[in-house]
Amino acid sequence: MTTGQLIIGLTIRNSTARQIGNYRSEVQGDLAARIQERGYSVRIYDEQGTSGADLSKRKIALGMLEDLRTGVIHGIGALDVKRLTRDEFGVDGALIARRIVEAGGRFHTWDREYNLRLEDDLLQFQFQCFIAGIDWRNIRNTLWSGIFKKLEKEPLYMKTPLGYHNVAGEDGKKHVAKDPDQAHVIERLAELFDEHDTLAQIVRILNSQGPQRPAFRGRGGDSTRWHVYGLRYILNNGIYVGTYSFGDKLTQRSTVWDKFAIDPLTRQPKTFAQHRPDLAYWEPARVRRWQRKFAKPANARIMKGTASEHLLLGVLECVSCGARMIGHGPGTYACPAVGSGRGRRGLACAEPQLIVENVALQILRQELPRAMANVQGLAEAARNHLTTREPSAAAQRMAYLEERRDVLAEQVINDEELGLALVPQLKKVQAEISALQQQVAEEEDARLDDAALEKTCAILLDSPLDAFDRLPVARQARVYCILFANVRIGVAGFAASRQWHLQQYLARIGDELRLTTDAPWARKPNPRAKLPEGVTHNVLIFDEITGPTLATDISARAYDRYLGSLGSLAGALAA
Repeated sequence: MTTGQLIIGLTIRNSTARQIGNYRSEVQGDLAARIQERGYSVRIYDEQGTSGADLSKRKIALGMLEDLRTGVIHGIGALDVKRLTRDEFGVDGALIARRIVEAGGRFHTWDREYNLRLEDDLLQFQFQCFIAGIDWRNIRNTLWSGIFKKLEKEPLYMKTPLGYHNVAGEDGKKHVAKDPDQAHVIERLAELFDEHDTLAQIVRILNSQGPQRPAFRGRGGDSTRWHVYGLRYILNNGIYVGTYSFGDKLTQRSTVWDKFAIDPLTRQPKTFAQHRPDLAYWEPARVRRWQRKFAKPANARIMKGTASEHLLLGVLECVSCGARMIGHGPGTYACPAVGSGRGRRGLACAEPQLIVENVALQILRQELPRAMANVQGLAEAARNHLTTREPSAAAQRMAYLEERRDVLAEQVINDEELGLALVPQLKKVQAEISALQQQVAEEEDARLDDAALEKTCAILLDSPLDAFDRLPVARQARVYCILFANVRIGVAGFAASRQWHLQQYLARIGDELRLTTDAPWARKPNPRAKLPEGVTHNVLIFDEITGPTLATDISARAYDRYLGSLGSLAGALAA
């Protein structure tokens, strides 16, 4: 670059992610050589994948104007004015023109160099901005006239959500349908939504264990990673319960709504809603339960994972200092003070503990019958309180009103003279329907909650230990995470004579801290001993317990506060 040579900022812009890197963008880049032939240097401002309709949303363009204001660059270049701005009102073009004039007036296109300090060039620039806005508006109107027409008949997605795809129908047009190739992913999500307490937990499991997210393309490029915001989008998207809506959450609407989407009766924007049971994956009440659960940060129970998979993170505590144990290599847990003598927040530990996951799992399995007995007591109490619900009078009333509304709407449309008299009555019926919808939804939630509770109780009362032993180790660990917290396992002896026993734990279902003074000691078989066929040296041998081991009777406690945990436990036990 020659010292003192003026610099022109060249903007390269197209509107969508799909257009990034296309041949049109290469043509825009070729303008750099032309500007250099005119005696200037060039700095590229690449804002591909960005609409030109609103300057306030174009970070790179705003940065370019700031560079122009501060003297970093001395003019602006674009293939044509349409690449620079497409503001339909011309406001952005006026702002850009003012900045260019203040910086010396240089504006470059493929055809010529403008000096906006000259009246004729400024007038020509303003006229081109005006034409660009009209051109953009015409393109928008052409596109959205067809979109609104389709929205009146069926759901429409530019990018279909997970679990769906666009397929060509008999009419040759594309329609949204369930994607059978992604159905297993949706089923797995439902299992995880039932079993876990936070979306962050679910994301960690999905990214480590699968299934992999079907590839999608965003502004950051192609990705198959799961994210919390992606799961939250799925939970809040009505299509998964068979209800599609468009525009109902908009706080501001462009002028295209006034042209194509105004209801002729109410003079209000149309409501584009479709009820499509054939597109539903889940029941509405089930999704509302998930939404309520994941809206509570206090439900988080388990620590974040580490590079190695540790199934009992958040469950075990150091027996010496009580600190929550962390992953310490594959299959091992350690007090955070291992190595330094000080753990989290500087807490000192005289004897930082290490324990192998296989040992902890077997210790908890020994205690499982007692913990499960408490759960069964609550499940029995819950089942005894189930009631038979009568048909909903509100639902029956709403069904009648919806039928009446449809009849009135048809009369309003078909008979103009009579329709004017019926509009107030139609509004009154619609208002009553709206008032009943919330009541009907709550009654449906209660009915489905009872059905879910009945299913939960059946699982928990029908040989849960047999069901547990048939589960893979990872799901068994999930059951332990639901039932146990603050688990401390005492250790005695060294090497082959080492023994373990359960000292204490918090029973999560029941919220009871238990000091297990009667828990048996366990040890590994003598390494030199000959073991029966099928038995390995990793299987612990437990001492016999003298005297009965009794579970605490918590069946008299209110079961309502534990319904979420009971449901999660039943979901984990279900094969």
